[in-house]
Amino acid sequence: MEYDILEIFPFLNDLTTSEYNTFTTHCIYRKMEKGQMLVGDNDRCGGIPFVVGGSIRLFRTSENGKDITLYKVNKGELCVLAAVCSFANLKYDFTAEALEDSMLTIVSVEGFNHMLNTSRVFSSHVFAAIADKLIVALNAIELLNFSSIEDRIKSYLNMHSDDEGVVTNTHENIAKDIGSSREVVSRKLKELENEGYVQLKRGKIVLK
Repeated sequence: MEYDILEIFPFLNDLTTSEYNTFTTHCIYRKMEKGQMLVGDNDRCGGIPFVVGGSIRLFRTSENGKDITLYKVNKGELCVLAAVCSFANLKYDFTAEALEDSMLTIVSVEGFNHMLNTSRVFSSHVFAAIADKLIVALNAIELLNFSSIEDRIKSYLNMHSDDEGVVTNTHENIAKDIGSSREVVSRKLKELENEGYVQLKRGKIVLK
């Protein structure tokens, strides 16, 4: 499958020819199959992923083995954690999972930092992306620390439902995204179904 990177990342159209050539020169493509993991080894960042197809999630695993989703990087987005670690020269400790078959274009640290320092268009896009994910992360922290499990589930369902009020996801994945366990999420969803708030179907949750 071919990808039109200029269509997927429209800001690249605003680069000069020289800047665009620099960007593409420092890119390599990498395919990730659904469920494939990309594990950081607490070393320096090896490149900044731009997702040109599919979706990946960045997460950490706690000492008790519970996964907590940091954020997701969807088509047309870049991994801001890698970006920050790159220009701040920090260690990059993460685990990434492909939520579906995905294609990444990974920009080398050298190329990324050069673009960041020389291209106003590029730097503006990167810092806007960082700000956007920071707000997402802060909202997630607020929900995690100050909201009940029921409120976190309701908020998640409302945010991820389609136009018909259907959420297509497993209880396990929802638990990972809100920092809980599958058992707790399943029990609470059953309570919400008994209250008439949702209807549970195989692989789907329908908001009533």
